[in-house]
Formats: sequence, structure tokens, C-alpha cells
Amino acid sequence: MKIIATWFQQGRGLALGILIAALTVGSALPHALNASPGLPWESVVLAASGLALLGAGIAGFGVEEGPYKSPPARFEFARAADSFRNRRLLFANLGYLGHMWELYAFWGWIAIMLAAANRAKAEVEAYAFVAIAIGAVGCVWAGRVADRVTARNPVAQRSQVTIIAMAVSGASCLAAAIVFQHFYLLLAVTLVWGSAVIADSAQFSAIVSEVGDKRYVGTALTVQTALGFALTAVSIRASAWIAAEHGWRWATAAMAAGPLLGILAMRKLQVIAGSGEVDPDPARAPAQNITR
Repeated sequence: MKIIATWFQQGRGLALGILIAALTVGSALPHALNASPGLPWESVVLAASGLALLGAGIAGFGVEEGPYKSPPARFEFARAADSFRNRRLLFANLGYLGHMWELYAFWGWIAIMLAAANRAKAEVEAYAFVAIAIGAVGCVWAGRVADRVTARNPVAQRSQVTIIAMAVSGASCLAAAIVFQHFYLLLAVTLVWGSAVIADSAQFSAIVSEVGDKRYVGTALTVQTALGFALTAVSIRASAWIAAEHGWRWATAAMAAGPLLGILAMRKLQVIAGSGEVDPDPARAPAQNITR
């Protein structure tokens, strides 16, 4: 994500959206492999691992930083705390955490949720592949919309895109719970859900790349991603526990808590961005105070 940001000043949202769209299809591919009748799970793991190695080779030998990269900065572990001192970074990260609470619970359990409707394994895996991969469409859509009026207020516009996506995905959590006993209605809901649940992901990264210290974009993105994926370890297990105790209908409904909290955080960021408030760089704060 940091490398993509060095190639684009205009159109950064769409560029990151395409990157996350590729990630989305790649995340869905194991389900497509697993849909093959009679294919042992070991072969699925080996094939997915081989594709990961191929991706590593492409990234290692075919990718380089673009013309808008910042000069190398000296490593300062304390700069990671900027993600909490900078209010705009803080709310962007809180929004991202709400997004991640739902995303990997959906991706991790979608095949199991569909299987709860007593469908055959191959059929369920094929549907799960489509439900995840369709998110690529949402990523591209969100990137195009977020970049549409970036000259006016890019952060506010991107925040609006994340709010819309989380509203749709959160509503889909509840809709899935309502129609859970009607398989084809559930399948239709999961297609909408899958397209929305990942659509906003790239825009959180774009916001961080725009509101943080340009010298430490990599650090800010790393903190955001690390916090988000740490949370998924909790949300995936929490969803499984709710399903074991109360059934998958309640587990899907509980996933809506993430988008709800994410919307509240991004709405706050949208207000801050609209007001023109700018967080000072803590390292330069004393000098700024003297100037005043």
C-alpha cells in the first residue's frame, strides 16, 4: 500500500482500490480450489501456498517505488504513537477496526454459514468464492467515487465512502440473520454483503496516507494494519463462539457491531476534516507555539 501511494497523488483511492480488489480475489481463490470434487485439503493448501510464492516473486522482482516517494526516514519507534496522538489518524484507525471486526469474520466463516443451510460442500465453496471475490467490484467502485472530488476535501469524501460501505455491509449482517432459513435469499444477501464488506478497505489506507506525516506513511499504515489484523483474531473466534452457543443467525447479526462503531468513528473524522482542523506534528509543536 505504501508503494502504491508513491505512484499516485491523483487517483490514489482508485489505485489502492484495485490493489485491494486483487487481494480480495486472491483471498477467495482457495474456496474456488476447494470446490473441485474429490480434491484433498492438502492439495488446496499447496496450491494456495504456491500462488502466494508466485505473488512474492512478482513483488520482489517487478515492483519498485514511484516518483512521489518521501526521502528515507530514520527509524523512530515512538512515531507509531502518532496514530493515537493525531486525532484524524486516531478516528481513521478506529473506523478501520470496525471494518476489520466484520470483514474477516465474514470471509472466515461464509462457507460454514452457507453450509448451515444443508448444502453440498462443492456448491457451498463455489458460492463462498463468488461472495468473497465480488468484493473486487466494490473496491473499484469505492476508489472511483472517493477520487471524484478529491481537490475539494479528499478526507471528507473518502470518509463518506467508508460510511456508505459500512452502512450497506452492516445492514447485510442483519438481513442475513432475518433470511437465514431461506437459502437463495441468503445467497442474494451475501452477494451484496460481499461487495460492500471490503469496498471501503483501501480508503482507510488512502486516508492514513493523506493525514499522517508524509515521512512516516509506512509506519502509520503498518500500525493500522497490525491493529486491524490483531482484532480479527478476536472477531473470528467471537463469531464462532456465538454460533456454537446461539446459532449462525445470531452470529451474523453480531457482526454488525463493527460497522456501527466504524460509522461513528468515520463520521467524527468527516466532521474534523470538514472543519479544516489540522493536528500539529508533535515533534514541531514547541516551535509552532513560539511562532504564535
